[in-house]
Amino acid sequence: MIDDRMTSIKVGDKEHKLLLSTGASQKIMTEFGGLSELGEQLSDAKNADEATKLVKKIILILNESATRAENLMYPSHNVSPLTEEELDYLTAPGDLLTFQEAIMGALTKGSKRNVLSEEDETENTPDESVKN
Repeated sequence: MIDDRMTSIKVGDKEHKLLLSTGASQKIMTEFGGLSELGEQLSDAKNADEATKLVKKIILILNESATRAENLMYPSHNVSPLTEEELDYLTAPGDLLTFQEAIMGALTKGSKRNVLSEEDETENTPDESVKN
């Protein structure tokens, strides 16, 4: 289920979901050059203003992805995406630390691969050639 790949943040009194989808990955590649470059840019931010702008951009991209996915799956929900204004005026600077954890969670969950394997039927059948 797509909900398993989402994390959430609280802005004001509303919970907003974050999702790394293919569309969000493409936007991150366009904006930052890719996921690894995004991490480098966050680490190399020269000041708090630069880091804040990066975190806000990432949150808006991941939230737009989650909102679009939710609206596609559940059209009756009609969820509105988080706005930059809401991020600016309904959060405190300390919230960004919590948001960074949620961002990392969304990136990790979104890029996780679930590998399913089927057991070979011959492994479950007794070997007729072995005699006691």
